Amino acid sequence: MLSFFVLSLMYMLGRLIRSPTLDAWIKIELYQVILTILFVSGASFVLSTACAVDLSFFQYYLNLVDYSDPQSILPSNFEFSVDLFEASSIYLDSLQQKVYGSATEPGYYQLVKSVLMKWEVQVTRSEFKCPLACLIMPNGWSIDPGAGFYARMGAGYLALQTLVISTLSISSLRYMLEYASNGALLYIFPIGALFRSIPYMRGFGGALLALAVVLYLGLPFILFVNALLAYGIMVQLDPAMLAMPADCLVDGKGDCTAPMARMAATAAFTTVFMPALDFIFLVAFGRELSRIFGSELDLSRISQLV
Repeated sequence: MLSFFVLSLMYMLGRLIRSPTLDAWIKIELYQVILTILFVSGASFVLSTACAVDLSFFQYYLNLVDYSDPQSILPSNFEFSVDLFEASSIYLDSLQQKVYGSATEPGYYQLVKSVLMKWEVQVTRSEFKCPLACLIMPNGWSIDPGAGFYARMGAGYLALQTLVISTLSISSLRYMLEYASNGALLYIFPIGALFRSIPYMRGFGGALLALAVVLYLGLPFILFVNALLAYGIMVQLDPAMLAMPADCLVDGKGDCTAPMARMAATAAFTTVFMPALDFIFLVAFGRELSRIFGSELDLSRISQLV
């Protein structure tokens, strides 16, 4: 409405001073404002439709009958009657429980931390050996039976740091998802529509509109795709490969380094590598949207993108 009001004043001024250049500029700007309204209306319709659509159609293609099956490629508490935001939230919560753990089930981080605590106890042990001669002479020696655990602790702390980074990555994605569901449309989208209607600010307005669309549609969708790919890798691996041996949890002895490395590698792949790849796709898609809607709204290029 503000744009129409300003253009109306400019049109009356152009008619008053009889400037053909100003009249032509006003017609072009009026065309751009109308196209912006059409784009915002279409984008609002698409966004509202995406909010109302659940994921039931994925059930037919995935052929998942028993969702409580632990070998399923989706979390056990996943339901197809939810939308993309709820599905992504369930995936991130399940991933957080698997990487960090919960009060009922220890995760990778808690298992590795427990073994490291056992190793720290082992390296502080020392024993004094005394032969029969030390009964009459002050002869004897002190030994450290846990000195060999120092080499293991280096690998263990590296795995623990990787799991901490994975936990931070999951928490960051969770907060970003909450922001996308609550703030992307309420603030970024209206501001982008306003600046898109102002001359010489179309680039900035188009960038804000593209950012809102990418956050609200692209982020939850690509996280759901991760749930189909990454979570299935974690739950379908051989449980023995990601299980900590009982000796490691008791006194820190046994082959503990290999399970730690596999846990850290699996967590890093699903929580660091794949989200980084996701954001590359989102940035590329958002840049294309911003380039299309930033300067001149070309309907032919929009149809080609679709």
